[in-house]
Formats: sequence, C-alpha cells, structure tokens
Amino acid sequence: MSESNDDQPENLSFDPSETVSFEDEDGQEHRCVVLAITEYGGDEFAMLAPVEQVESTEQEELELYLFRYDVTEDDTEEFSFIEDEAVFAAVQEIFSAMFGEEEAN
Repeated sequence: MSESNDDQPENLSFDPSETVSFEDEDGQEHRCVVLAITEYGGDEFAMLAPVEQVESTEQEELELYLFRYDVTEDDTEEFSFIEDEAVFAAVQEIFSAMFGEEEAN
C-alpha cells in the first residue's frame, strides 16, 4: 500500500519516543511509527510507516508495513509478520479502505 504525504492528515504527528523498530528478512532495521490499528478475525493488526518518510517534507510515497499486533500482560507491544496470505489480503483491504489505496507490503 502506498500513501503520499500530501494525502496524509495535516496534523500527522507522533512522539519520537513512541516508535517501534523491526528487522526485515535481510537483517535491515526499520524504525517506524504506527499509523493505524484495526481488528480482523478477533486479532489486531497495525499499519506502520518509516519515521524518516513520515517526517519528510518531500512529496514521496510512504512505504507501509502490515503486522499482527499484540500487547502482552506486562504491556509490551509485539509486532509479528502476518503468515497467512488470506488474512494479509483481508487486512490489506481494510487498511486500503481506510486510506483509499490499493497495496501494502
């Protein structure tokens, strides 16, 4: 899913201390901000975007990521890859409807 910065709400802001990081399959670390959380099939899912792209004033498309989202008993946020392709497609469709776009990573 791609979303250009000019399509984002003008008041899109976040606390830099409230970012999350994840490591991709190539071992590269990404620092992201959570843009939205939604439910599907009794689970929660999060849409993340790289901090540097959200902060950028350039008119570039945001690279967006979808993850399963959980909060543990000790209030730790956990983000995990969505393994099931059908679940990923359904969650992608929900976020696409929310943001008016077609694809997500």
